[in-house]
Amino acid sequence: MMYEKIFDGLIQKYGEDFNWHILPIENSFDKELKKEIQKDHFLFGKDIYAIAKCDANDDVLYVMQMEGVDMFCIVHLTYTKQNEKGFPKYQMFENIEEFISYLEESIVSQ
Repeated sequence: MMYEKIFDGLIQKYGEDFNWHILPIENSFDKELKKEIQKDHFLFGKDIYAIAKCDANDDVLYVMQMEGVDMFCIVHLTYTKQNEKGFPKYQMFENIEEFISYLEESIVSQ
């Protein structure tokens, strides 16, 4: 899979400083996100799939199609069913390269 190859390269480049891992296709994070988002949340009703998880916190990388293009989103899961407006927090990336740049900047700034 393309994502595994990308993450393997980041692991080789950053070693233990890289704390994300690819998730299996069947995982619990898709269901968890659907439990957490309310009708007024931007991600509500979107076909969105978890592809990676950060080992350092509750951030999960999701991919979704918007107008035929893969968009990427980090969601900080709360593990709460009744979230306040605006939760769970998320950050959008227009492509996988933008997400990788974000990760690399966060690793270098540590």
